[in-house]
Amino acid sequence: APVRFDRDVLPVLRQHCFACHSGDAGQPKAGLRLDTAKSIRRRVEPGDPAASDLLDRACRGPNDPDRMPPDGPVPPLAAAERATLRRWVEQGAD
Repeated sequence: APVRFDRDVLPVLRQHCFACHSGDAGQPKAGLRLDTAKSIRRRVEPGDPAASDLLDRACRGPNDPDRMPPDGPVPPLAAAERATLRRWVEQGAD
C-alpha cells in the first residue's frame, strides 16, 4: 500500500524527532529541523533509501553513537516504523 506522509510518516517524526529537531525545540539540534518539507528533503533521496541520511540515521544499530534518536527519553524507532520510512523513501518520499 502507498505510504502517505501525513498519515504514516509524520506521526513517526513527531514522536521520535520533533523534541530535538523542530521549531518547538527552540534551537534545533545540529541546526536540523524535520518539521518542514524543505528541511526533510535535504535529508532524503527520493527513491534511494541507501542515499537517504534520515533513513541511515534512524536505522543504525543500538550501539552506534550516530543513531537517531540517541539513547534518552525518546525511544528509538521500532522495526515497523523504520520499514515505513524505508517504503516512503522507496516510493519517492512524496
